[in-house]
Amino acid sequence: VVGFILFNAGCNVDFVKNGKEAIDHYIPGKYDIILMDIQMPVMDGITAYKELKRLYNDKLCPVIGLSANALEGDAQKYMALGLDDYIIKPFQPSVLYEKLTKWAGKLNAQKSA
Repeated sequence: VVGFILFNAGCNVDFVKNGKEAIDHYIPGKYDIILMDIQMPVMDGITAYKELKRLYNDKLCPVIGLSANALEGDAQKYMALGLDDYIIKPFQPSVLYEKLTKWAGKLNAQKSA
C-alpha cells in the first residue's frame, strides 16, 4: 500500500523484506528518505536503524518509522531511539505526503546551504 501511494506521488521506490536487507541495500546519497517498518522479520526496524546509523552516521538519510503501534508515547519512544519521524499505520496518504515534504524540504535546505 505504501509503495502504491509513493508511486502515485512520483517517487522512485526500492523495497526490501527485512532490516538486514535494508542495511545491505543502503548506499549513501542514493536515497532521500527511508521508510522503516518497526516490526520486520530477521531484523526489526530499530535494530536496522541503529546499524545504519553506526555504519553511515551523518551520511544516513532521514529515517521515518512505520508501525501499527499506536499506544500513547510510542512515537516519542521510537524517535528517542533516533528515528527522525514516525507514522502510525494505517494512515491517510496525506500524512505520508506531509512527512515526505517535511523531510525533503530539510534535505533541500541542507544541500543549498
